[in-house]
Amino acid sequence: MASIGKNQQRTPDKTSSLDAMEQEIHNQVEDLPAFVRALGKYDRFRNPDPSSMIFTGSGDSLASSLFAHYLSQM
Repeated sequence: MASIGKNQQRTPDKTSSLDAMEQEIHNQVEDLPAFVRALGKYDRFRNPDPSSMIFTGSGDSLASSLFAHYLSQM
């Protein structure tokens, strides 16, 4: 039977899964403006037609809505 020894237990310097999730969401929000700028290099994304777009997500509603905002500002 496996057990967790003292050297394998969570320590304050290790990132918890919630901390990692928070950092990932923060990174998504920070990366969105650069992603939109990269899309702007393609003609079909320069003047997007909102009626032909569908936004979906898998729980990242904030990132999805910010992406739509940044894209609409192009």
